[in-house]
Amino acid sequence: MKTRTVPTAIKALALLALVALAAWWYGLRPSGEATPVTDAVSKVRSGSLVITASGTGTLQQNMLPLGFAVAGNLDEIARPGQFVAAGDTLATLDSQKALLNVQNAEFAWQKLISPAELAATRFDELQFQEELADAQKAYNDVVLGPDVAYYQELLAIAERDYWDAMKAVAEARSSTKKKLREALPRLNARLDAAELAVEEAQADLEWALAYQPDPTRVMLVQGNLEAVQSQLLTQTNTLAALSVAGSELLSFGDHPQPEILPLQRAWANLELARQTLAAATLQAPFSGTVTRVTAQPGQQVSAYQPVLTLVADAPFTVQFSLDESDLNLLSVGDPFIASPSAYPNLELAGVITAIAPAVSADAQVTIWGEISPNDLAIKLMPGMNVDVTVTLAQSASTLLLSSQAIHYDETGSPYVNRILPDGSIQPTPVTLGLSDFANVEILSGLSAGDTISTGNLESK
Repeated sequence: MKTRTVPTAIKALALLALVALAAWWYGLRPSGEATPVTDAVSKVRSGSLVITASGTGTLQQNMLPLGFAVAGNLDEIARPGQFVAAGDTLATLDSQKALLNVQNAEFAWQKLISPAELAATRFDELQFQEELADAQKAYNDVVLGPDVAYYQELLAIAERDYWDAMKAVAEARSSTKKKLREALPRLNARLDAAELAVEEAQADLEWALAYQPDPTRVMLVQGNLEAVQSQLLTQTNTLAALSVAGSELLSFGDHPQPEILPLQRAWANLELARQTLAAATLQAPFSGTVTRVTAQPGQQVSAYQPVLTLVADAPFTVQFSLDESDLNLLSVGDPFIASPSAYPNLELAGVITAIAPAVSADAQVTIWGEISPNDLAIKLMPGMNVDVTVTLAQSASTLLLSSQAIHYDETGSPYVNRILPDGSIQPTPVTLGLSDFANVEILSGLSAGDTISTGNLESK
């Protein structure tokens, strides 16, 4: 039996009819309803978003050349490769002469602050206090003048005595008693003396009221008062200086009394001798390993001449570079992972400690970070190359969507084309968070499970 085939022309006509029918339906579909040309979609999902940046750098470690602050003959020195803790002795100079200088300076200082010196200074202070009282009285007598009230009181007493004597004479004269009349000469003599005393008291009061200080005498008593005050101040300051610790002598100012200068010099000499003795011992400023010993015992070394190098036993420093585009999320304290090129599978955790204040000509920013020592039996060395991955930002348990689904309207506001259950499209404004270019964080506008068109839409 023969099989009948449909001619090719008929197939072509049928295809054209279908195309025409489709075009007719497209032209008659309701206005404003968007239909995806492609069926590419993305669902809103819950997840975590971590933003990272990668760079390369090198391991660095604190290496410090060390020497003595004073010159001298080297006595002992640590050996290369020796581990020392912070504060341990690294090297010493022959310190016999320095020790003798400390002893002599200590003796001179103790002699100045001895109890005998303290007692003598206290006695001198009391003497000057008495002299000051006398000098102050002399000054007041000359400058302020006599005490008028005192002389007024003397006059009042003299007048009272005069009137008492006059009364006694009058009684004796009018009395018939022989005894009183015989006492009349003595009473007259008393009256004459009282009258003279009144005249003298009146003269003294007039002098006190009219007193004018002599400029020459004023200058003399004022000079004497100031001299005694200065001597007393010197003794008081000296006594105070002898009563305090040596380091407190500086509190007496830049221009102390001459008696204090020997104390200050003695204390300064003692401090210098102690510092020189201490400088004869070189101590480790931090824990580490001794390397490159450049001096031998018995050798004369100069002040600050390096005699060895100490490599710190501390967390390594990593210096690396990132692109300047990462600066907006980069900050001190951000964590990172450093993988040495020599050990690709080793990951060392660290934190950023400093960021360079300027960007280089090739748009790179230099960063420093500190990593903790690893517990593995792996030798890390300064200068090793490392690959660094920095965690710039992260959000946990957030809503994520493909970055391809995000569109922006004419005002620059983001929105997505959400596919409703009936298949229609609804433009929906959204608020965006972090983005790693492949995914973006949705802060508001959508819910988990929403279906979003990621294809291009055409509207009629």
